[in-house]
Amino acid sequence: MVSGRRGLVVVGLFPYQKSLDEFDLSSATSVNKPLLLELMRGDYLDGRENILPVGGSGSGKTHEI
Repeated sequence: MVSGRRGLVVVGLFPYQKSLDEFDLSSATSVNKPLLLELMRGDYLDGRENILPVGGSGSGKTHEI
């Protein structure tokens, strides 16, 4: 059993942890910026709502989540 975010990153074999603070919105032309900023507030978590990122390969879906 893995506990905590750090443990999940290690077990998932991610090379490093990314955050939305590092995401360059100016270079992500296919990203709906107002929607991303709304999701960054996290209100969907309080409402227990799901989100489903859709986009092409390399569009930043994993980084955004």
